[in-house]
Amino acid sequence: MKGSRLLQALRRLEGSTLETITGAHFTVDSVSEDGTVTVMPHSTKKYRRIPAKELEAAYHLKLQGKELRPSAVRNAGASEANPAYVAAIIRAVQV
Repeated sequence: MKGSRLLQALRRLEGSTLETITGAHFTVDSVSEDGTVTVMPHSTKKYRRIPAKELEAAYHLKLQGKELRPSAVRNAGASEANPAYVAAIIRAVQV
């Protein structure tokens, strides 16, 4: 992902507060060189790391015009543990 348009778009989200489809707020804390995104859900205040491969897989779903609801992200195999955050991040990405 290094140097990609997706990585650049993810970096523009750093510091942003986003919302899942259920209304849960979280902050995009940081984006690493490899595209791993660290988020902090406002409800728990505990950091979660989202691997770049999950974001890339969901981004490809978006490019294909697929639905970006957490259940669709999980069912497509893009993210098992973080589908709500992955879906919200990729919906917010402006490439």
